[in-house]
Amino acid sequence: MISGAGVAGTILANALVQQGVDVDVIDSHANSASGGYAFLLLGNGVQGLKQLRLWDAVAPLCVQIHTVRYFDANGMHLSDCTLPDSYIVSRLPFIQAMRRQTVAQAKLSFDGDAIVLPDTDVTYDLVAGCEGARSPTRAWMNPDVSIFSVGSYELLGLLSPSDSAALRSVLAPGHMHKYLSSETGLAMGVVALHSGDILYYFQVNQDNHPAPPSAEASSVLVRHLARSFECPVAAAIADQDECTAYVWYASAVSNVETLHKGKAVLFGDAAHQFHPFSSQGVNGAIDDIVEFVQLLQEHDNDVGVAGPVYSQRRLDATKPVVAEGLLFASKFKSTPSNSWMHVKAPVFEVSSSQSTEPLRMAPLSVLRERAFNYRWATVPKGVIPLTAADPDFACSDRVVDFLQREVATRVFPYAPAMGLSEFRQAIASHFSRHRAVSPDQVLAVNSAASALSVVMNYLLGPNDAILIPDPVDFLIPLTAQKTKARVVRFPVTRAGLDLAVLEAHYHPSIKFLAICNPHNPLGFVYSANDLHALAAWATARDVTIISDEVWSDTVADKPSFHSMLTFYPKTWTVYGLSKGFALAGFRVGAVLAPSADAAHALADHGGFFSTVEGVSSMSQMAAVGALRHGLGWNQAFATHCQAATALVAEALNRTGCFECVVPQGTFLVWAKMTAALPMSSEE
Repeated sequence: MISGAGVAGTILANALVQQGVDVDVIDSHANSASGGYAFLLLGNGVQGLKQLRLWDAVAPLCVQIHTVRYFDANGMHLSDCTLPDSYIVSRLPFIQAMRRQTVAQAKLSFDGDAIVLPDTDVTYDLVAGCEGARSPTRAWMNPDVSIFSVGSYELLGLLSPSDSAALRSVLAPGHMHKYLSSETGLAMGVVALHSGDILYYFQVNQDNHPAPPSAEASSVLVRHLARSFECPVAAAIADQDECTAYVWYASAVSNVETLHKGKAVLFGDAAHQFHPFSSQGVNGAIDDIVEFVQLLQEHDNDVGVAGPVYSQRRLDATKPVVAEGLLFASKFKSTPSNSWMHVKAPVFEVSSSQSTEPLRMAPLSVLRERAFNYRWATVPKGVIPLTAADPDFACSDRVVDFLQREVATRVFPYAPAMGLSEFRQAIASHFSRHRAVSPDQVLAVNSAASALSVVMNYLLGPNDAILIPDPVDFLIPLTAQKTKARVVRFPVTRAGLDLAVLEAHYHPSIKFLAICNPHNPLGFVYSANDLHALAAWATARDVTIISDEVWSDTVADKPSFHSMLTFYPKTWTVYGLSKGFALAGFRVGAVLAPSADAAHALADHGGFFSTVEGVSSMSQMAAVGALRHGLGWNQAFATHCQAATALVAEALNRTGCFECVVPQGTFLVWAKMTAALPMSSEE
């Protein structure tokens, strides 16, 4: 018996009927089960429906959405985000299609007064609680359960074909448009449906706008919210002849200890706490059903065996995600969100090219356990760390697959002193875009920071002097100072290197120059002309250059980046994969020396041949995997960083308190505050 004939209940009915099971469906709220207009069906939901052999029945009802386009409140385009294999589905037609599939084979009874609570007298082999977020079956299983608001809700409505006719050309097929308001805690989304209607929704912070108590109040609020956006879609929503909006309250459930008790099992929203702006209510329900059906098949349809296994697996899979969802809700109350919220972390991909790979945010629960160095694991909950530059993204799936194959060999010997041959070849190839680099010039080191230390300790001593930009990453002057060399700072601006300024700080006793390209923190990238001129300047003065290029992989326009070693043979290049490939924890980097002999001498000086120094073979293979298989991911990441830093810089500039320039590389924004705080840095 299935209690609840909404999306989860009707899908489960079909899945069980296909297994030869006799199914009764009781629904005490059949009409409300079809409310809400539409939902987002993600790739995992589509795959699940295909596994359950139900996709063909609903595919004609689905409007494919491959891109979410983000705009500000004035309609200015900000960025794009792809949604692989995702669809907008009208809820009522979907449920009707599911019911048509089962009506000939399953008994569907809709008793408006029936609420079935399983107990020891139940004669059914299985009772499935699919009643939604306020499931009585769940309350029976978990008597201490509590439902609480997270302080936000959604308003969903439809623009009729007549009201929306002028907008059809604006809404590109396959695109959802999402507008972010300057008003705290408000966003608007719109998408065209098969029916000719345009679905719109507002994501609302309840602290700013209490949930409307009636249909009339909902209509008034929708018009008010629409007027806070300056775009044609918002105007059409505000001016529509009749305005009816469905209120979708965002809530969460605590103290759910089990999804299974006796012969009863929970599915869908009855099974999971759900959070605002999540499309995983439906997709999570499909995941539930697929897993449960598979377990039934494995255990001869024995609910007593399959039920506890299902309960534990689904709780383990969803609890971390629920916590993340609640954090998103809290975050939304302080600032509008610019990402479509999923149970799986948001996916960012700017280009649909096959050469790119989707980006996924790392789960916050994992970051809180693993991300140290002044980041998530070192700050209290509620604090967002904008400190060490360690991307909050999961690394490339292809790199993970590559590493899993390496681990499967079960062989982890010492690596050669200067690095694995495939590592040195991968680094050399990566830097040979404009000028050939030999693998013999490459030394594997423990991170770019280690590379900087190894090089400076080899080159510098108490009698030396080195020119270092100001400002620059603190590690560069700090590492130089530890060698007892004299550090001479010269100012740089967002405009880049000024040779006249450099020359003004030069003295013939200075034989070394450090640069950072792209520059941390100013974000500029040296052009080919800049580097050519700098090479001529250094040649005339016999100056050795140390070039920190750890940020090079964050440049979205790859051809625009040039390494200093392309132009000047007396260059020691410092490189790492922490910034551009999300591999900081592998602590892997490289030094590209001016020659093979120089690389060998550096390794000898640093103790590499005596095994005092050396990089783990697995870390080196992570780098190999990234440079062989992760370049598509890196391109997507660099493009995302470019859009994100532009968004932040432009927003800060609009305040009138800050002065920012959009960086060409890095994912840093260097904000000048003198307009709001007329004091010097020292003050």
